[in-house]
Amino acid sequence: MMLAISNFSLRRVALAGSLACAVIPAAILGIGSAFAIRTATIAEEIRRAETQSTLVAQILEKTLQAEMTSIADLGNMLRAVAAPSTENVTPLLRLFNRQHANLDQLLFVGANGLVMAADAQDQADKGASLVGVNVADRDYLRDAMRRSETVISRNPIIGRVSGRQLIAMAAPAFSADGAIVGAVVGTLSIDNIKDIISLSSYGKSGQVGVATERGTVIAHRNKDLVDQRFDLTKYELWRDIAGNASGGVEKYTDETGRARIAGYSTIPLVGWKVWTSRALDEIDQNIYANYAGDAALSAFAVLIVALIGAYYTHKVVLPVETLRETAAKIAQGDLAQRSSTLGPREIVELAKSVNSMADAMHKRIEIEKKERQLLETAIGEFATLATRVADGDLQAKVAENPDPALNRLGLSLNRMTESLSALVSDTQDAVSRLASAASEIVAATRQQVSATSEEAAAVRQTVATVAEVRQAAEMAARKTRHVADLAQKTAATAEDGRKSADDSIRGSDEARRRMEELAERILAFSEQAEAIAEINAAVGELAEQSNLLAVNAGIEAAKAGDAGKGFAVVASEIKALADRSKEATGQVRRIVIDIQKSAQSTVIAAEQGVKAATSGSAVAERSGQAIASLTGSVLEASQAAQQIMATAQQQEAGMDQIALAMKNIEQSSAQTVAALQQVERAASDLNALAGHLTRSVAKLAAENAKS
Repeated sequence: MMLAISNFSLRRVALAGSLACAVIPAAILGIGSAFAIRTATIAEEIRRAETQSTLVAQILEKTLQAEMTSIADLGNMLRAVAAPSTENVTPLLRLFNRQHANLDQLLFVGANGLVMAADAQDQADKGASLVGVNVADRDYLRDAMRRSETVISRNPIIGRVSGRQLIAMAAPAFSADGAIVGAVVGTLSIDNIKDIISLSSYGKSGQVGVATERGTVIAHRNKDLVDQRFDLTKYELWRDIAGNASGGVEKYTDETGRARIAGYSTIPLVGWKVWTSRALDEIDQNIYANYAGDAALSAFAVLIVALIGAYYTHKVVLPVETLRETAAKIAQGDLAQRSSTLGPREIVELAKSVNSMADAMHKRIEIEKKERQLLETAIGEFATLATRVADGDLQAKVAENPDPALNRLGLSLNRMTESLSALVSDTQDAVSRLASAASEIVAATRQQVSATSEEAAAVRQTVATVAEVRQAAEMAARKTRHVADLAQKTAATAEDGRKSADDSIRGSDEARRRMEELAERILAFSEQAEAIAEINAAVGELAEQSNLLAVNAGIEAAKAGDAGKGFAVVASEIKALADRSKEATGQVRRIVIDIQKSAQSTVIAAEQGVKAATSGSAVAERSGQAIASLTGSVLEASQAAQQIMATAQQQEAGMDQIALAMKNIEQSSAQTVAALQQVERAASDLNALAGHLTRSVAKLAAENAKS
């Protein structure tokens, strides 16, 4: 922002600032007032629409209530008719209907639900044509006669003769003794409701609508909505008005897609919703008209503020511009210029400061002129001194100067020339000594270079010899490592043999142990076989006794005759069983004998296996001892080979160190030779320099002696 301002004059910046101070607040207030106006206007329109809806709802409420009261009065008037009939009720209906022009039709329905008399306001609707029509199924009629009070249909019905949508209301008709003899029915066309709401005007786009509590439109400016019995529940407006008795809707979209605001109210008698709406675009036109008026006032206020700002800007900027011109002339060297001291207090003080600055600058310039003259004179003297000293005249002096600083500088220059003269003498002596020392250094350096070159040649020969010895050591180390590897492999093989012998010993011991267990189990099995033989003998004896018992039983059964036949059969079966038992015991005895023989043979074989396992274990143990002894020897040889290999590695490392050291010595020798050669060249240069200094100092001394 500062960069942008620097491109403009103070007058423009001041004018722009005053204009911004007028425009920005006006714009902020304009925007704020625009939002406020729109908000207030929308709220006022909603309140107005709600008031309008409430007024229309009250009118419809009173209209319906008045018609219901009239019908109720007519029902009470029929008490005077002794026997209601078409002839005596029709004139009464016609007279009464002319007094209440809002009703389209007026009917008298008997207790049986048949229309007995009728009168219609519209000549196209022949009231006589309704006589005899059965309306007993109408809910409003049944409710009026059942509840003995006046009722109205909350939803429109379709006339059975006219086919139009009607609002029906009914009141019970009583006889002289108070009994219900029928009902008086009046119908109100929804066109009458439309006529009532059309009396309400609300802007160009304002419209009033009426819908039943179920959302069916029964009155609206758009006749198609009424004819089609438009269902309002499918639109967003119904969601806002269905749950409340009255209120406002800030925005909704109607059936044509046009945005509207609305206010609504409810008719308590029938639950109908009355809403009054107006298009938002029409309201926006009124708001824009208000915007235009506010904008004109804001523009006028901005103009006034801009004119006032321009006036005071001129009053402030004019002295500043005059002061700027004066300062520019002073900056160009015209120190006689002075600024005017008229204007605001701050500018007057600034002008006085500029004038004082011009006076001080004038005085300072005069003083600087005098000081510059003195300085030029002193500089001329100092330049003359420097020229004489440069030519070799070290006896030159500078005269005293009235200026203290220049006088101190002159004295310092005089002391400098004196010091230079003494320095030349000292330098001459030092150069003589330096030339002598440089000659001696050159001679000594040449001798050192020659000796060092001979040492470097000897070192190179030593390095070659060390390299040959190192190669021999490396070959010995490789052979030693090969022997050590063979020794390690042999030791590993011996160790595997020892482990195999140990495993063989353990296997022999395990086989012997299992053979012993097998022999013990076979002996136990032989003992069990003997026990089986004893049991088998007992069973054989039992079979012998059973056989004898069966024979005795057969004898006794024979003695008993027929009575003992069954017992004889049992005895024969027992005898047969005893015979089979004897045969079985014989077979078992033979099997047991075979088992015992096999057990004895197995025991003998097991004892022989134990002996063989014991002998094998002893042999394996002796083999293990021999292998262990061999393993120890191999391990000792392996350890010796390892020690030899370690020694060879140490020797190899030592030879590497010796070779590295010899290389370092060779490099150091080469570096020493190079350094001595550099020293020789430096000594030669120093000797040459000493000669040059000797000649220069001698020349300077001669010139000084002449002066």
